[in-house]
Amino acid sequence: MSWFGNNRNKLLENKIEEATSELIPNGEIDFALALEISDLIRSKQVPSKDAMRLLKKRFVDGENANQQKAALKLIDFCIKNGGSHYILETASKEFMDPLVIFLKSKANNEGVKECLLEMIQTWSILVSKDPQYDYINTIYRKLQNDGFNFPMITEIVDSTMIESKVAPEWEDSDACMMCSELFTLLNRKHHCRSCGGVFCQTHSSETSTIPELGIN
Repeated sequence: MSWFGNNRNKLLENKIEEATSELIPNGEIDFALALEISDLIRSKQVPSKDAMRLLKKRFVDGENANQQKAALKLIDFCIKNGGSHYILETASKEFMDPLVIFLKSKANNEGVKECLLEMIQTWSILVSKDPQYDYINTIYRKLQNDGFNFPMITEIVDSTMIESKVAPEWEDSDACMMCSELFTLLNRKHHCRSCGGVFCQTHSSETSTIPELGIN
């Protein structure tokens, strides 16, 4: 990996640590930083496999229950907003198997385990109709067969939501897709989180909530 790549990964690691800081109460995350992190992943400024490994490490190596819950919430946010290439990395043995080991360890916090079980169940429902993510469903069924009790999901979740739940891939262009003005050092690119298009400052000055992506 190049020095530039290592630098990008270190930037992401620092942002992950800040977004899941112990200074944030009740195991919550810094939402603005979560958006930055998912943007880095979705735009492929950092490799999705590296992002998966850094987020998994933050959870597995968490120093306490609040930090582990925050890491899980950030992982969930990135699954819903980081793009299909990131979901594919989480639907792997490398990502899912350590979660199973965590659940089976008697030393780990029961509240964190319940949070993890709810998320695995949610991810399974979201990807249930796409075979490329089937390892998530395999783990969900295995945990059910092993006698794990999954908590009731508190939000509406359906497999048909996966396209809207996952933010679109970012498009690239040398010019604004609205007015065709060329991008320069002064006229910078701005991506729309809803459609993935790229626009100039003038045509990206408005904001809106996108509840289906968790942007409120």
